[in-house]
This record gives sequence, C-alpha cells and structure tokens, in this order.
Amino acid sequence: MMIQMKRKGLIVVVSGFSGTGKGTLMKALTARYDCYALSVSATTRDPRPGEKEGSEYFFISDSEFEKMIEEDALVEHELISGDFVNVKITGSHDYDLIGELE
Repeated sequence: MMIQMKRKGLIVVVSGFSGTGKGTLMKALTARYDCYALSVSATTRDPRPGEKEGSEYFFISDSEFEKMIEEDALVEHELISGDFVNVKITGSHDYDLIGELE
C-alpha cells in the first residue's frame, strides 16, 4: 500500500544584503508562478522612507516580537544592528512562501 501525503507548501527564505535584489527576485517569482505567495516579515526597526506597514514589513515593538518568539510563531529570527527581523509564518498555507531576510 502506498501512502500519499498532500504537500502543504515549501518555505523559501531569500537572504542577502540590502540592495542585492531580493525584492526584485521575489516579485518576479510571484508574478510568474501562481504557487508562490509572499510572506511579509516583522521587524522592530523604524520604517525607512517609503516603506508601508504590512507591505514591506510589519513594524512592531520589542515586546510584541519577544511574544512571537515565545509563541513559536516565527520560522526564524535574528538580532541585526539592535533590531529584530524575522520571517513570520502563521496558520496553514497551501502555497510556497517566499520570505526576505537582510
């Protein structure tokens, strides 16, 4: 007897320094393939000029971030230049998720 499992999704983290083209790559993948969905990360840093809440990042407090760590709501997290950054995964996903991390 063969057991088949339904694939729920693959998580892909794209990592690189600021300005290396992570966002460009992710936009191209999501435009070309229906199976990809973009995961918006959370950070404790202040927004940069032009960044919008929930589009580039969710801008949250240190205490909110620490609560997410305690609740195991993150795929990963890192302290970068005194600010937390993560790829946040919540709920059930049927898509391949792409997350960006600097």
